[in-house]
Amino acid sequence: MKRVFCNIFALHPHELKKVFSFVVLAFLWSLAASLGQRSSDIIFLIKIGSNALPSVYIQTSLAVIIFSGALLYGYHHFNGKSVFYIMTAIGITFYSFIAIFLISLESPPKWVWYLLRIFSSLFLYSMITTFWSFINCYFHISEAKRLFGLFTSVVFLGSAFSGLILKTGRFNMQEIIGIVVLLLIPVVCMIFLLSRTQVNHEDEQFSNNDLNSYSGVYTVKNVLKHIFSSRLVSLIIFAHFLAFFLWVVAEYNYMSAFEKHFINRATSPMQGIADSELTIFMGKCITITSIINLIFGIFIYSRVIKYFGVGTAILFTPLLYLAAFSGWIFNNSLFFPVMGFFIVEGTCEITDDSNFNLLIKNLHPRINSFLRVIVDMIFEPLGMLFGGFMLSVPNINSKILGVALALSAVFVAYVIKKYYSYENTIPDNISVPAIRSCPHEA
Repeated sequence: MKRVFCNIFALHPHELKKVFSFVVLAFLWSLAASLGQRSSDIIFLIKIGSNALPSVYIQTSLAVIIFSGALLYGYHHFNGKSVFYIMTAIGITFYSFIAIFLISLESPPKWVWYLLRIFSSLFLYSMITTFWSFINCYFHISEAKRLFGLFTSVVFLGSAFSGLILKTGRFNMQEIIGIVVLLLIPVVCMIFLLSRTQVNHEDEQFSNNDLNSYSGVYTVKNVLKHIFSSRLVSLIIFAHFLAFFLWVVAEYNYMSAFEKHFINRATSPMQGIADSELTIFMGKCITITSIINLIFGIFIYSRVIKYFGVGTAILFTPLLYLAAFSGWIFNNSLFFPVMGFFIVEGTCEITDDSNFNLLIKNLHPRINSFLRVIVDMIFEPLGMLFGGFMLSVPNINSKILGVALALSAVFVAYVIKKYYSYENTIPDNISVPAIRSCPHEA
């Protein structure tokens, strides 16, 4: 049985215990963060409506960009374990406060739903960033190629279970937030235990570099300079900016379609999240999408990379966006909104995240963490910010905008594919000087 399990998931027998520990960790935080974020989406649509989404995109993006400064500071002064630990503790504190607040008020003010929607998105993005930075310190590049697809799939398994919980339609908002808090508590414990029991490769992976030959002073400016010295890395960062721009436009369109189809605006402000048609429908969509992501990540993604390479895989999502928005212009049925949902929650997550993890894996973990914050917490939110502003323009055709953005994303992905060589993903002039100037971490 053990051998069969190892063959299915491309594991070595000696690493089963280690991998299983990180799998449980990934599942717990993903279930908690996904449940918080999905439920906040639904309750916001019920209580406020899709017309307010552009302003929420703007506020969320600004909050993420501002918070990225705190993360950069954290990675400058602390290791990946500490930052992940602190982020989880912040989530426990916030959700506990909101749960108590909702229980004490029969009819919460509107700002509560805005705050919950913004924080839940911020928390999910931060947990994704800090989780990958955390586990990046415990796996070599050869292990990452085999295992990161599995970890990504487990993250989507957590998302699938969040969909199953919502699909039941049995839990009100206070109960859902209580579940989130209960899930995050063991995450804190596991971070502490794993950091004590597993070998940290943060400094071992690049021990062949002459780290002592650099006499410069470490600054964030120096790290950014080295990161942006690569044309390929700059293109990858711009591709993620476009991806989030597209993500916002697609989400706005399918959320507006779902609201029109499932919500009676005259009565919805009095409804809760339990027993709502929208809750049950989105719960089904989230579950199905996450199961597809799970299967793709475990059994298909690694084979796609093996036979076609990352350069080809990065074209997949932009081409799907182009197909969806092109059809959406001429057809107002639920088919294309559901397709948009599957792209945003499915292919964007499983392929784009996995591609990015492989593209930057060759970097030293410290520089990897900085680049991940720059992409996940600055340029992707900038894409959201631009999307919010564009969607706020009166009488703009958001579907035509989607087609234009998708064409741009296909072009950028094609350029990356043309210049991409996996074995030389990140030139030495990025990783080595920047690493040499990093301070010692205890």
